[in-house]
Amino acid sequence: MIVLTTKNSRVEEHTVRLLDFRLKRVEIFFEDIRSQKVHDTFVDIAKDVIRGELESDKNVVISVAGGRKTISVGLYKAGIELGVRNIS
Repeated sequence: MIVLTTKNSRVEEHTVRLLDFRLKRVEIFFEDIRSQKVHDTFVDIAKDVIRGELESDKNVVISVAGGRKTISVGLYKAGIELGVRNIS
C-alpha cells in the first residue's frame, strides 16, 4: 500500500503512525495544493505512482478518503485517466 502525502508538519505527525502498518510513503515536495499548477503537478505525480503499480500487475484501489478535497479530486482524476476501476 502506498500513501501520498504533502510535506506538512501536521501530515507528518499522522503519517508516522500509518508507516507502522508497513505502508510505502511517497512525499510530495510541496506543503499544500493552493494553485492549479500545483494541483496539476500533484495529479502527474499520482499518475506516475499509480502507473507504476499498474505496470507491476498489482491490484490498484484508490481511496480518496481523508486529506484535503483538492488531493481527493486529484487522486480521483489520476485514477480515472489511467482506467482504475476501484476508486472509493
